[in-house]
Parts: sequence; C-alpha cells; structure tokens
Amino acid sequence: MVLDVGGVLVVPHHEHLAPALVPYGATTEPAAYERAHYAGMHAVDVEGDARPRPGDWTAYQLAYASAVGVAEDHLAEAVGHLDRALDGQAHLVWSKVLDGAAPGLAALAATGLPLAVVSNSDGSVETLLAVAGLCQVGPGPGVAVAAIVDSEVVGVAKPDPRIFSFALDPLGVAPERALYVGDSALFDVGGARAAGLQPLHLDPYGLCRATDHPHARSLTEIAGRLGRSGEPAPSAPDAAVWRGPASGP
Repeated sequence: MVLDVGGVLVVPHHEHLAPALVPYGATTEPAAYERAHYAGMHAVDVEGDARPRPGDWTAYQLAYASAVGVAEDHLAEAVGHLDRALDGQAHLVWSKVLDGAAPGLAALAATGLPLAVVSNSDGSVETLLAVAGLCQVGPGPGVAVAAIVDSEVVGVAKPDPRIFSFALDPLGVAPERALYVGDSALFDVGGARAAGLQPLHLDPYGLCRATDHPHARSLTEIAGRLGRSGEPAPSAPDAAVWRGPASGP
C-alpha cells in the first residue's frame, strides 16, 4: 500500500495560515482550517486541470479562504496573503498532524501489508514525517515503511505516473497489486490509475460525488476493510473491497 502525505497524514497548520486570513473575517477554529484543506482540494479536482499555469493553486486558495469564513468581497485580497503564507517551507506549513494519522498508520501496519509513501513536496517530507513521529524507512519510533518518495528528490511529481515506481520497487509489488491512498481525484486517483495502481480517494467530509473511483473517510476505515490485527491480511488489495461505503453524508 502506498500513501500520500498532504491530506492523508498532515494538513497545513492553522497557526501558520490563520494570521493571514483572520483580518478578513476568518475564524480561528482549528477544525475549520482542517476542513478547508479538503474544500480546497475538492475545488482543484472540480476545476479538473492539473496545470492551468505551473504552480497555480488559485482554486485551492479561494475555496480554502471561503471555507474558513472570508467573505466573498474580501477573497481576492485574502488569497494574496494566503498564497504568501503557503509559499513557505513545506515542513513548516504542512505540520498539522491529522488526529487519525498515527492510529490509522498503526492499524494499516497491523494488517500485514507493506507500506510506502509518495508525496509532492520540496525535499523535506522525510524529515517532516520523522519529526512528527509518524513513519520512517525501517525501524524507528514511527511506523516502518519501505520508502518515502519526495517529488523534489526524485525529479518527478504526481500526477506523472513515473513517481510511483520509486515506491513500488522497494515494496516489491506490481502496480496492479498496489493500492494508492490520496486526497485528490485529480493528482492521486488520476496519477495512480495512469501508473496502474488501484486508487482510493481519502475524502473525510464526503465532498467528492464522483462514482468512477472508490472513497474512504479515514485510514482506520481502510484498515478495517483490509482485515484487523490477528486476522489474515489479504495478499493484495482487491478492488471489490472498496465498493462499500461511498462518499457523501
């Protein structure tokens, strides 16, 4: 099994972004900023174009700012400040560990399936995960994974299918026998499919209504579908496993 990082294990930290948005009416409630990330990714997915302009995340920023309470007439100005706040070092911005990340990783490891990580990042994702105590390559304080693939390090980024080979080789599995879990239909589902992996869209708030790919609300839910500790784990994820609960309220 291969996992994304942003939106699966961590999200942008509200303490880093709130100062840019509170002057425009945004809430200070941390939960709103977590949900805002998924609203932003959903907006990118709906827009449906991976490269409107290189590095252009306007759809994400507009949806994010709106989700935390910025009024429409302040959005343009607020997004300018949000863009600058997001344009920092990834290990500082993407530092809010999701509540379910550590127990979810532990539950996935308990299924017996080998794990790897693939992320579009700036070269810092391995350090970020180690400092958070979530996972590392080999033994350590977090869950042991076979590989942590950072797009900056390997020189290719999702949705380019080539990035997945850097995880599949250490796992020793063929693409069709690997599951990829990510929070974006565009980058993660699209990239995984192009590489021949089985995609699973992590969508904790049920925002995605697409019926052409499966969804899950949490890593713990995924682990439960694969098999609990003490029970035989499947030799490979079966697509039929992912036909139950669809996204939505």
